[in-house]
Amino acid sequence: MKYAIPLILACTFSLPAIAKDSDGEHAVFGAGSEQCDTYLKARRAGPDASRPFVEWTFAYFSAFNVLVNNTYNIVGEREARDVMNWLDNYCGGSRRSLFVTAVADLTQRLYPQRANISPDSNNKEKWENLLEDAGKS
Repeated sequence: MKYAIPLILACTFSLPAIAKDSDGEHAVFGAGSEQCDTYLKARRAGPDASRPFVEWTFAYFSAFNVLVNNTYNIVGEREARDVMNWLDNYCGGSRRSLFVTAVADLTQRLYPQRANISPDSNNKEKWENLLEDAGKS
C-alpha cells in the first residue's frame, strides 16, 4: 500500500506517454491538429469561428473524464471562459504549438483540482467507499 499511491500517480501522469506509438507519435483529428496561431485567429474572429476549437476542447475533456479513473470532471468548478482564456494565454506564447499540446498541458494543470466524484447527495458515501476500497489494495 505504501508504494501503491505513488505508482498510481506516476501511471496517471504518464498517460499521454502511454497513448503514443513506439515512435512517440499519435494521431490528432479536427481542431486539435491546428497550430495555436490558427486558434488565436479564430478567437479574434468571434464565437462562430472559434466554435470548432471550443467544442474540440470540451470533447477532449469529456473523453478524459471517461478514460481516467477517479475523474468526474477534469475542469472542476472552472467556467468555460476560464479554460479558453488560459488557452489564449498559452497559445499567445506558443503560436507554433499544436492546439492539442495546449489542451494537454492545461489538462495536466487541471488534474490536481479536478472533480473526482459527481456532485450528488451521496458524496459522503462515495468517499467512504473509495477510502475503503483504497485500504483493500
